[in-house]
Amino acid sequence: MDSSQQEGLVLDANTCIPPSECGCVFRGLFYGLGEEFWGDLTCTQRCVCDAKQRQAVCWDSGCGTEEECRVEEEIQDCYPKSFGVCTAVGATHYETFDGKRFIFQGTCVYLLVGLCEDTQNLVGFQVLYPKDPQVCSKCMYEQPRGAWESSGNSAQSFG
Repeated sequence: MDSSQQEGLVLDANTCIPPSECGCVFRGLFYGLGEEFWGDLTCTQRCVCDAKQRQAVCWDSGCGTEEECRVEEEIQDCYPKSFGVCTAVGATHYETFDGKRFIFQGTCVYLLVGLCEDTQNLVGFQVLYPKDPQVCSKCMYEQPRGAWESSGNSAQSFG
């Protein structure tokens, strides 16, 4: 028996559901309840399928200054214009995202890279680099922002 034969149900992805669980159709595309999506092809309008109104609710939005709107792997979104690389080689050699090189002597655990502040659409993360955790037993691998201990060592530029 299909949905048309079951009173009060509709067919959604080959499953009969009550109309209250249906999503929204926006510009010919179906979106689930609560689903957020771009409302245009230039990433200037963000929308959500509102569960109460059962329609798309949109607002002005956009990509960040270092991002561009494009489709990657069939998903339209704001993607970085470029990527950077930082490296830690051996126990003392570092290269920053902007290409600067340093020699740094230390014995603790250091934050190599991480998100400086909470930013919409970015997941907070930290990459910690343990120089020699056995030497610095009081060092912690995760601390709140701004709580990192300084060993008093200085960085020396090379290259």
